[in-house]
Amino acid sequence: MVSTCSLLLSLRHTPIRYASTLAEVIKKRLNLELDSIRQAGTWKSERIISTSQSSHIKIENSNNDLLNFCANNYLGLANNSEIINAAKKALDDYGAGLSSVRFICGTQTIHKQLEQRIAKFHQREDAILYISCFDANAGIFETLLKEQDYIISDELNHASIIDGIRLCRAKRLRYKHKDMSDLELKLKESFNENNDNIIRLIATDGVFSMDGTIAPLPDIKRLADKYKALIFVDECHATGFFGQTGRGTEEHFNMIGTIDIINSTLGKALGGAAGGYTTGSKVLIDLLRQRSRPYLFSNTLPPPIVASAIKAIDLIENNLNLPGRVLENAKYFRNEMQKLGFKILGDNHPICPVMLGDARLASQFADEMLKREIYVIGFSFPVVPKDRARIRVQVSAAHSKADLQRCIEAFAEPDDQICSNIQEKNLNSVKHLYIASEATGDDCVNYFPNVNELSIEVSVNSISATLHRMIPLRQLTKLVINSYVHQMKDIINLLRFTPNVHTLSFNLLCLYDMNIHFNKQNEKFQYVLKKNKIQNLILSEECLFSEIQFIVYLFPRLEYLKAEMKKKEIEQIMRFLLSKTHNKTHNLFYLCISKVSKVRLKKTKMVIKSENLLNDHSIKYINRDLHLWW
Repeated sequence: MVSTCSLLLSLRHTPIRYASTLAEVIKKRLNLELDSIRQAGTWKSERIISTSQSSHIKIENSNNDLLNFCANNYLGLANNSEIINAAKKALDDYGAGLSSVRFICGTQTIHKQLEQRIAKFHQREDAILYISCFDANAGIFETLLKEQDYIISDELNHASIIDGIRLCRAKRLRYKHKDMSDLELKLKESFNENNDNIIRLIATDGVFSMDGTIAPLPDIKRLADKYKALIFVDECHATGFFGQTGRGTEEHFNMIGTIDIINSTLGKALGGAAGGYTTGSKVLIDLLRQRSRPYLFSNTLPPPIVASAIKAIDLIENNLNLPGRVLENAKYFRNEMQKLGFKILGDNHPICPVMLGDARLASQFADEMLKREIYVIGFSFPVVPKDRARIRVQVSAAHSKADLQRCIEAFAEPDDQICSNIQEKNLNSVKHLYIASEATGDDCVNYFPNVNELSIEVSVNSISATLHRMIPLRQLTKLVINSYVHQMKDIINLLRFTPNVHTLSFNLLCLYDMNIHFNKQNEKFQYVLKKNKIQNLILSEECLFSEIQFIVYLFPRLEYLKAEMKKKEIEQIMRFLLSKTHNKTHNLFYLCISKVSKVRLKKTKMVIKSENLLNDHSIKYINRDLHLWW
């Protein structure tokens, strides 16, 4: 009996020891992940505000008055007395909340009033409320789209759009940011199937929250009409203040009523509290009420928040100067910062990203700004792409000209004062330098001793004189030239001083109207021909056969080549690249041809096989790219 009891006790205790071990494993893994975030300099600390949201705030354990330049409070309505009073009255009249979802007992007259006001504001048939716009974005795609449909999304869309798309079963295509040529390619890809029941939905932010760029809605609409697609726009960073009367990106482009689906928020310009919505046709809204899971399974928006949003719409409709004020402030801030040499992304919008590049620098720069009583936040990967860290300044209608000037002066402090404790450390830590501005005179050049990758967005010729004072050119191993405002001779001249570059990317437009024969006799050309170590080459724009011949001649050590080729010349180019009668490409073993049609793929395979160009090889067709290796 004793032994049996001991056995039972042992069996009971074993799971406890196992659970303890499992908890330790999880704890260790989580701590490693947290440590990596700290080491990368991307740890996000939450500063605790001890006042209401405003252009002037205070934070916990400090009596300093801070200028707030990082809130989405675009119209300055978050602490507006009329909105606060409306919320208080709703609290008395309707209570704190409904303790229910909408379809059970969670719909009050005030909810229907707000939905009607939103629909009228956007000139739509109906609207539906959500707890947040994140929920609205999570509910729309899964409800609307089926397996046979297509969702075509801008690559920089907000995380909530991306997550919403992941929840649906439609085929997913992504186009380059604001790139209408790429969008048209994706629409063509979706248009191959002759089925009138297929929905093609283009999804885009109206204004992109990290870059402050505006979606080119007229061009998107033109393509949507051409390829029979619907348009979805997230207007969170436009509703209430963008456009002449605050109707958003549609109004900005004078095309109100032309977009099929609009999602937006009540938590930014419209009082800053919470809540989101979808507005569109009545049949769409009816379907969302029946099938949208975030709507069906989330509590109703609290009455005080609903009332504050209604009052915010009242204020916007009755004061047409509000939207103009915030855009005027944004224009002033952008102009003054650019005069100081700062790179500000985006269009004329109150989101003003000040580009710094390095993640740690952005985070610590923001800390230094706080010491100067300017509250801004640094953003870095994974919120924005690597090496594209920035401080996102958000201008409000509540900011005075004096507020703006004070912020500008804080940014204008010399580097050795505002970041004296981190500048040298950060210059040493930069491995990939991104040059997007021609402002590289003696007064603004820093030296980055450990850079081995260089990306250039401007004319090569315009910065060639200062590059050697910015980076050790002989140390470069990767060179990306995204600008097409240059000539091949500029690239050749740069390659003279970068003999260890093994990966090169550039735009083929630089070869336009180039006298190849003259260049081949040129001393600089001959030097690069003999000394360059280029093994990997990525070309943008269509290649002609003559251009491929020139490229192969100049870079005889090529192992990997990626290029888009003139469709009618692909077979000729393949014969040349895979020829066994010359040794110009004897090192080449991997070829990627971009934007290849299925018809051209079949012809290419036939040429390789019928002419016995390759024996042991593999071909893959991925996202319209032909991958060939041997």
